[in-house]
Amino acid sequence: MKLLKVLINSNVGSRRFCFNLILDGKVKINNKVITQPLYEIAPEKDTIKVEDKIIKIDKEIFKPTYIMMYKPAGVICSLKDEKNRPTLFELIKHKQLKKRHLFYVGRLDFKTEGLIFITNDGDFANIITHPKYNVLKYYYVEIKKFLLDNDIKRIKKGLYTKEGKYKVKELKVISRSEKLTKLIIVLNEGKNREIRNIFQILKYKIRYLKRIQIGPFKLDPSLKPGEYKLVSPRVINKFMQSKCK
Repeated sequence: MKLLKVLINSNVGSRRFCFNLILDGKVKINNKVITQPLYEIAPEKDTIKVEDKIIKIDKEIFKPTYIMMYKPAGVICSLKDEKNRPTLFELIKHKQLKKRHLFYVGRLDFKTEGLIFITNDGDFANIITHPKYNVLKYYYVEIKKFLLDNDIKRIKKGLYTKEGKYKVKELKVISRSEKLTKLIIVLNEGKNREIRNIFQILKYKIRYLKRIQIGPFKLDPSLKPGEYKLVSPRVINKFMQSKCK
């Protein structure tokens, strides 16, 4: 973990204050002066001194944490909401988890439910979200209409808008009737509200939208909306190594 982040999370001071402490040679790791803010340390075993005073580190904060959550519809991906809507982090009930400076990975909009990861690992978040790692996201979609073959072709080819191009990685029709179409849609990048915007452009209304899988991680069928479980760091590390070969 980066030295600068450890100092900030240990309440030494603001980001700028901690940055300047390091540059001024006032920080030691295991009695060695370190002047690199992005120096990698191991909070669980390294000793940090600021101006020769040992900084007490709450090791609980820095435990790598990977939460698989079933986000319900009607919950916003945010720490706080100006409209006082329920937020993702209010669903986390374990106090020890709340101490770990968590953030969500891959936003789901207010109406969409399904799999979302909450973590304190920036490297994991980057692999999940950056297109170059090609981590696919799978969505189950229900449309209030018969989805025409021509529109399926348009979606697969890609739709151009002022915001850019919307293009799915894969589209599979599960069933179609006059009043309802069921689909699986796979995205690589996943722009903001991409699936909703695609069908809005084509004049279809989405009845139901749920993310069911991210990369190899499928939404645990035992989880109910609002519930979550911890994923082993060993499992996550194996996944990350496979993407960084």
